Amino acid sequence: GLGHLRRTLASRGRALHYEFEQSKNRTVRGIVDGSHRSAFEVEVPHQVLAVVSMFGEVESIIHAEARPLVVGHRRVPFLGGAYVVLKHRNGVTGTLISHLDREHRTRRMRVASRSGELRCACHARASSRRVCSPTVGDRTCTSTTVR
Repeated sequence: GLGHLRRTLASRGRALHYEFEQSKNRTVRGIVDGSHRSAFEVEVPHQVLAVVSMFGEVESIIHAEARPLVVGHRRVPFLGGAYVVLKHRNGVTGTLISHLDREHRTRRMRVASRSGELRCACHARASSRRVCSPTVGDRTCTSTTVR
């Protein structure tokens, strides 16, 4: 979980930048029930809480944008996905990505530090209750050193 990821990050030295994606399929709900007005209301609040827990308080939002959800001839403004670039008080920068029109549920994080890069990923079909696919491993993080 988050605690394991936090400990793994701490052992690798100071983070410089992260990229964090949480995506899921919300095409039917986005068109039918209108419960969300934008992609910023679905996954991004959860992502912000997680990165504040891992990297500290956010100093500023550098950039934010949302794209429309397009299904056939239907177009729902701001509900297809969100993209946010943050700067934390400790100097770490990060990018939050959320696609709400993907077939597969994805949770993916990449963290760059001076000692290398840490990548964690979980993928599952939108209709599945599985957290991670067997090809990725059950809740495992893979660590790759980049010099």
